[in-house]
Amino acid sequence: MNTQQLFNKIANHLLDQNARAGTVDNCRYHDSKTGNKCAVGCLISPQYYDPKIEGNNTNAGVVQRAVEQSVGRELTLGELDLLIVMQNVHDQLDPDLWAEEINQAAKEFNLTFERFIPPSNTQP
Repeated sequence: MNTQQLFNKIANHLLDQNARAGTVDNCRYHDSKTGNKCAVGCLISPQYYDPKIEGNNTNAGVVQRAVEQSVGRELTLGELDLLIVMQNVHDQLDPDLWAEEINQAAKEFNLTFERFIPPSNTQP
């Protein structure tokens, strides 16, 4: 998964979920009550998720390792910065503002915002 793919996965996850994982005061990487995941949590595969990561910052070694194991490679410093920015979008802003901020993050990191909308299974 390259940087653009990481960004796309986070952006589409946030916009599809359209809700925080946890509360404004208590973000969760994986919210066991609702099933919601935060910006970084959506990158962490179930086999690498450990509840002990909860309460740690995005740049904490335990969180970084869980993401790296999940994506199968080390993250660059720029990618870590991207994850922090995207996590801040999730943690600090109302979901109604996420799309605009995701567009801003794309520009800041020289990425494109490629919104994936699954095709409808209904026939005309």
